Amino acid sequence: MTSYGDIGDTTQTTVTAGTATKITTITMLPGGPYRIKKLRVAIGSDSDQLIPIGYVELKIDRVSGPFKFPVGMGQVNAGTAAGEVSWQNAEEIDLDIEVPGNAKVEVWGTFQDAVDVTAGIVYVG
Repeated sequence: MTSYGDIGDTTQTTVTAGTATKITTITMLPGGPYRIKKLRVAIGSDSDQLIPIGYVELKIDRVSGPFKFPVGMGQVNAGTAAGEVSWQNAEEIDLDIEVPGNAKVEVWGTFQDAVDVTAGIVYVG
C-alpha cells in the first residue's frame, strides 16, 4: 500500500478561543477506499498566558463519527525574553478510519485559548 500525507487547503489557522474553528479541509485522492492512519496536530502560542489545550474533530463526507480527540501543549512561550520558548513535537494520533475516494475531510479545533494550529493526515490506499 502507498502512504500519502496532506495538510489540505491551509498551512496554519488561528483558532478562536472556546469556538469550534475549521483548521483545514483535505480532499482524498480519487479511487479508494483509503484508510486514515494518523492525524498530526501542531499547536503554537507565543504567550505564557495562553494554554494550548483542547480537542480536534474530523468531519468526513459519507463517514459517520464521532471522531473527537483531545490535544494540547504543542508549544508555549516559557518566559518574557526573546527566544524563551518551550517546544514539543506535533501531536500524533493513531487512527484506522476507512474513507471513500474524493471525500472531504475537515479538521476542526476547539481550544481554551486562541492558538495557532496546523493539522494533517497520513493515509494509505
